[in-house]
Amino acid sequence: MLKYFCGEDKPYKVEIDDKRRMFMTEMTQEEQSLLLNFLKDNKLLIVSDILKGRGEFCAERMLVIRKTSLYEWALKSINEVMNFY
Repeated sequence: MLKYFCGEDKPYKVEIDDKRRMFMTEMTQEEQSLLLNFLKDNKLLIVSDILKGRGEFCAERMLVIRKTSLYEWALKSINEVMNFY
């Protein structure tokens, strides 16, 4: 279902809004449940992959900026930032 949603696989239905991918409203209730459960079960890994990445070039630090009357910034550990947010 994720491949249909992201457009990696061509849609299997004919009457859809976008010929490149399927929207969740175009899937059956069972398919929607499967996709939502997958996203819920893997949300930490998904956020980690988006922010941090994997492998040799994964991020180790993140620039954090706080706006007060001035801008204050600090480099924080990526794990510390992810745990905070």
